[in-house]
Amino acid sequence: MKYLHLTVLIVFALQVTAQPTGWNVDNVFHVSFKYNDGGAEHESSHWQPGGVMFWKDNTYQTSSAMQSEKFMLLQPNKNATVDIQSLVFQNNNAGSFVDRVRLDYDGLDVVNGASWRSLQAHINGNSGQLDLYTGVNGNRIASLGSTAMNSNLGALRLYSSDGNTRWYSATSADDYGYSVAYGDNGNWNSYIGTSASQHNHGYMSVHDASGTLQAGMYVNPAGQGVIFADVKNFRISNPLEEDSEIWYASLEGPEAGAYERGTATLVDGEAFVPYSDHFKVVANTATMTVNITALEWDTYGLAVIEKANNGFWVKELKGGTGNFSFDWEVKCARAGKEDYQVFRKPESLPNFMESIETEEVPQSKVQGVKQNLSPGIETHHNCASTERH
Repeated sequence: MKYLHLTVLIVFALQVTAQPTGWNVDNVFHVSFKYNDGGAEHESSHWQPGGVMFWKDNTYQTSSAMQSEKFMLLQPNKNATVDIQSLVFQNNNAGSFVDRVRLDYDGLDVVNGASWRSLQAHINGNSGQLDLYTGVNGNRIASLGSTAMNSNLGALRLYSSDGNTRWYSATSADDYGYSVAYGDNGNWNSYIGTSASQHNHGYMSVHDASGTLQAGMYVNPAGQGVIFADVKNFRISNPLEEDSEIWYASLEGPEAGAYERGTATLVDGEAFVPYSDHFKVVANTATMTVNITALEWDTYGLAVIEKANNGFWVKELKGGTGNFSFDWEVKCARAGKEDYQVFRKPESLPNFMESIETEEVPQSKVQGVKQNLSPGIETHHNCASTERH
């Protein structure tokens, strides 16, 4: 690589020596060299182990009036075995040079016009990582890389304004994807992924302020969709009051039930009540119970005398021959859901829950904001006495 430096020196020295000392010419490129003597960094018109810089300026003698464009190949330590370690593009802001793009052997930094880092692509352990930053406080707003536990697994992190993780999506070691949303207190708000035992069945959960699971839905081992919560509700807008809703709680019981109800009429003391076609599909009529209420007071009462798959028979007691109406209701277990389990073991979340909560997000090697990402360059180039012959 030393011959590369010498070649660059010869080519650009011809351009430099063509300009008389002190002659100010716009838009002319010049060359100088940066090196480190072990204690300080220097700039010279002669090559030293360290790097080469290309300049565009108005004054050939000093750096006091340099324009914005500058291109550098740096080797911070002259004793290093790596000849070229960094590629830096800088901008001159009132005589102070600030990095705009820096490409190192293990990363890339991009700094915007307000002098804060906006993007960083770098090596993190055994994987690559891409970070996006905000200029308000210098914190990251997004990160794409690997999980902290396994560099072979991809992960996406979204951050709050204070730099804390608020969304986390990743691939698990068991080869399924999942996402977690966090509240402003750092606890889980919701989870989307799988359960601990069924990695090909979906699982979604919502959590309270302490991160405790309160409601959710999942597909069980039998392939059935399950929704659970403390209270199940439906809601509608209240037509009687503006900015109001009507909420009803779902009726609950120890079975997956179905019902049908209606009003029928006795003719000469008897009646057949048929089921609707859809009820015969949904309900297991072999499990039915029937309630009937006479809508006539002058009677001994009514009885269900026979149940069938398509309906039931009703007769008036004591051989009555009345002609009056009655209300009825039939309840059955849902067909195919007869074995509803009241007592069951909980369907747990995957066991990585705690590890996501406590993991440390990998940090990049360049720290801080609104700083020159090449230590020593900004201070050195503010020196008006620097010369390049």
